[in-house]
Amino acid sequence: MAGGTALAAEGVEKVFGGLRALRGVSIEVREGEIVGLIGPNGSGKTTLLNVLSGLLRPTAGRVRLGAEDVTGLPPDAVAKRGIGRTFQGIRLFPRLTVLENVLVAASVPRPRGGAAWEVRAVRALEELGVGHLACRFAATLAYGEQRRVEVARALALEPRFLLVDEPFAGMNPAESDELVGRLRAIRERRGCGLLVVDHDLRVIHELCERVVVLNEGEKIGEGPPSRVYLDPVVVRAYVGEKAASRFAVRAVEAHDGFGGERG
Repeated sequence: MAGGTALAAEGVEKVFGGLRALRGVSIEVREGEIVGLIGPNGSGKTTLLNVLSGLLRPTAGRVRLGAEDVTGLPPDAVAKRGIGRTFQGIRLFPRLTVLENVLVAASVPRPRGGAAWEVRAVRALEELGVGHLACRFAATLAYGEQRRVEVARALALEPRFLLVDEPFAGMNPAESDELVGRLRAIRERRGCGLLVVDHDLRVIHELCERVVVLNEGEKIGEGPPSRVYLDPVVVRAYVGEKAASRFAVRAVEAHDGFGGERG
C-alpha cells in the first residue's frame, strides 16, 4: 500500500570531528510503507534518524519531505511537518502521567488541523494498548509499557512518518509480537510510513516489507528481509568473515521460520 509522499535522505554525510558517521547514505520511505533499518552497533542508524528528524544537520547531502527540502530545519519545524520519532533511550517525563506525556506531542500545531489535543492523545494510547494507564505516573510503568507510551506520544502528533528507534529492546517475544501487530495496525489505519530501527531480526523480518542495512556509516544492503539476511556482505558485517559461512547456513535453515518474503 506504499505510495504518495516520500521522506528521503539523499547522499547524506555526517562528520563528527574526524569521524565520518554517515557516508553518502540515501534512503527513502513512502507513506504506507514499513521499512527496517538494521546494522551492527555503531553503524550510523541513530545518527541517520537524528538527521531525518532535525536533531542533527548533515555535513553534506539533503533531507526531502515530498518536494520540500527540509535539510537543517530544527526538530520542532520537522515535527510540525508530520515527522514523529521515538528514542533509543526512553525519554518520558517521569513525574508526569502517561496522558500528560502524550499531550506534550498532541499539542504541537499541525498544518492539517484535526482532532482536539485530548482526543488525539487518548486515541494514540488506545492504539498502543496503554489507554488504561493514562492516569499512572510514567516512572511507575514497566519497561515494555514505557516503550509503548513513547510510541503513543510520537503517534499523537498524527505523523505522516513515524521513526522508531529500537522499540523492541528489552521486550520478551510475546511483548514484541504484540507490538508488531499494533504497528501494522497503525500503518493500516493511518497510512503513515514507518522507519523501524532494531537489532531483533526476527521482528524486523515479520514487520517490514523492505530492509536497509548500514555498516560503518555506509549503506551495504537493501531489499526484502529474506534476501538481505542472506547477502554475504551483510552477513560478514554482522558476524565477521570467519563465522559468515556458518551464519549463512543457519539463516537458510531458519528461512521458513521467518515466514518467507512479504509482498
